[in-house]
Amino acid sequence: MPLIAIALELMLSPILHAFDTWQRWKLNDFERDGATALYQTIITLTLSFLVFTFGQLLVAIQIAGGQLTPRIIATILLRNNVVRYSVGLFVFTLVFAVAALNRLEEEVHQLVTTVTALLGIACIADFLFLIDYAARLLRPVAVVARVGEEGMAMIEAV
Repeated sequence: MPLIAIALELMLSPILHAFDTWQRWKLNDFERDGATALYQTIITLTLSFLVFTFGQLLVAIQIAGGQLTPRIIATILLRNNVVRYSVGLFVFTLVFAVAALNRLEEEVHQLVTTVTALLGIACIADFLFLIDYAARLLRPVAVVARVGEEGMAMIEAV
């Protein structure tokens, strides 16, 4: 998912910059210093979320491995689409903010700055959701139910 997020950003970022240059939007009237501060804040924010998310998953696998086998826990966490999409959003936002900071000129692209701010807000909301979701996902009852569902699916497939 992170590789898809990077490829998607590399395709969408130039299009959004070109559209913003063509339209000359004046949404927030960010100055160069304000846009730079916003981009740097979003970069720091998403890096922190990525580090904390992977750290949280590693610790969750180790702690839950005391109750159940780590292979089951790792499979449940690492193959979960919510976790994948969350990491994808963090990576997309990080690369988007870095690209926006790199393309920052005397004239600030207001649409790009607004999209970066909205992506930052989405990352905050997603991170808070992910913490709660991962905690619920690793409850013993949820893990046993998931293993049972996968076992039944395998039996039906055979």
